[in-house]
Amino acid sequence: MSNQGSAAKQVGSNQNQTAQDATTKSGTEQANLNSPVVSHAKGKDAHAKTGQDNAASTSAKATNANDTAQSVDQKQSVKSSDGFDGHRGQDGHKDDRNGHDGPDCRCEPHQDGGSTSATQKGSNDNSTEQHAKSNASTIQANINTGGGKGDVDQSNRADTSATASNHNSTDQSVNQNQDASGGSKHGKGSKGDATQEGTNTNSTTQDASSHASTEQVNIYAPITVFGYGSGGGDVNQSNDAKTKAESSNSNDTRQSVDQNQKGHGDAKQVGSNSNSTEQSASSNAKTQQVNIYAPISVYSHGSGSGDVHQGNSASTHASSTNGNGTGQNAGQAQGSAPSHN
Repeated sequence: MSNQGSAAKQVGSNQNQTAQDATTKSGTEQANLNSPVVSHAKGKDAHAKTGQDNAASTSAKATNANDTAQSVDQKQSVKSSDGFDGHRGQDGHKDDRNGHDGPDCRCEPHQDGGSTSATQKGSNDNSTEQHAKSNASTIQANINTGGGKGDVDQSNRADTSATASNHNSTDQSVNQNQDASGGSKHGKGSKGDATQEGTNTNSTTQDASSHASTEQVNIYAPITVFGYGSGGGDVNQSNDAKTKAESSNSNDTRQSVDQNQKGHGDAKQVGSNSNSTEQSASSNAKTQQVNIYAPISVYSHGSGSGDVHQGNSASTHASSTNGNGTGQNAGQAQGSAPSHN
């Protein structure tokens, strides 16, 4: 019976590539215009009240979310059987003098153990690229060029927000269990060669940018010619704005390689984790508010005698955040016994 051996090979791999791109843009434009021509104004029209108001809620939101899980599980058990080497005589023994069968042969049977070769290769490869961009803008304007005697109220209210966010979670694992044993320990040349290779590779790129802007303008510039007492009412101008831009990147990467190996002979284990993370976050929030009161009176006695109130209120906020969590683990357990000759 000739030598017997066995060879086993396992190869497992996962590959993934994800690209995400989210872009949003939102804009609001509001305008009020009052431009009467007043000359020698009389009657109720001259005392009419003028009210101009703008209110806006403008938001833009861009979001990317990715969750990747990769796993390679390998289990391998290889054992070779024993064999007999050489020719046999009639009595089942080998002639140890000349190698031929003969009735006078009285030698012991010679066993030659088989050999085993076991290989495991497991790999996970992942690449994630995320881009999020949002832009929100609000423009409000009130313009009054009248010259009446009534009150004038002008106001702008805006809530403008832009949000860009990327979320990524990657989980990679390679689990290998291998048992490669040769023939009987009493045989000649019993040998088990075992090789394990486990690899995790991950690359993450995240880019988030947001831009929020608010512009508010109130203009009261009446032109009065021969308008006695024109523009005598109160003038109230106000702007109220909440402007917010937020950009965030969040990444969570977990990599693990677990290897358990037994072999009578040569044993080799290779485990590696590789991770690369690149994050960029930028935010820009801007608020502009203007109140203008510029009456022009020509031969208009007593014009512009009312009270003038102007006010601006703004809450402007910009925030950029990068968050990254990486966990890597390589656990190896190996038992190797020398071969028996």
